[in-house]
Amino acid sequence: LAVLILSIVCQQAQGQSSAELKKKQADIQREIDDLREQLNQTKKYKKKSLSELNLVQKRLRLRESQIRNINDQINLIQGNINQSWRDIVKLRSELDTLKKQYEKSVVYAYKNRSSYDFLNFLFSATNFNDAIRRIAYMKAYRSFRAQQLDAINHTEILYKEKIVQLTNNKKEKTLTIQSQA
Repeated sequence: LAVLILSIVCQQAQGQSSAELKKKQADIQREIDDLREQLNQTKKYKKKSLSELNLVQKRLRLRESQIRNINDQINLIQGNINQSWRDIVKLRSELDTLKKQYEKSVVYAYKNRSSYDFLNFLFSATNFNDAIRRIAYMKAYRSFRAQQLDAINHTEILYKEKIVQLTNNKKEKTLTIQSQA
C-alpha cells in the first residue's frame, strides 16, 4: 500500500512538474517573444534616432552657413557705411571750399559792382582788341561764378544723397543683425 501511495504521489509530482515545466516553457517563450519585439522596437527607434541626428546635424550646418552669410552681409554693409562716411567728409570739405571761393568772388563782385568801375575797366584798354578781351573776361568771370553756384548746388545734392544712403545702410545693417537673432 505504501508503495502504491508513493507511486501515485510520484506520478502526481511528475504530472505537476510536467505541467509546471510546460508552463515555464510557455513563459520563457513569451519572454523571448517580448524581447524580440523590444529588440525590433529598439532597431526602429535607433533608425529613427539616427535619422533625426542626421537632420539635426544638417540643420546645424545650414544655420552656421546662414550665420556666415549674414556676417558677410553685415561686413559688406559696414564697408558701404564706411565708404559713405568718407564720401560725406570729402563732399563736406569740397562744399566748404566751394562756398569760400564763391563767397570771395561775390565779395569781389560786390566791391566792384558799379557800372563806373566796369566802364573804367573797359575804357582803360589800350586798343580795341584789348577791350574785346576785357569784355570776354567779364563774361567768363560771370560764367565762372554761375558754374561755382551750380557746383555748390550739385555738391549739396550729392551730400544729402550720401547722408540718405548712409541712413539706409544703417537701417539695413540693423535689420540684418535682427534677422540673425
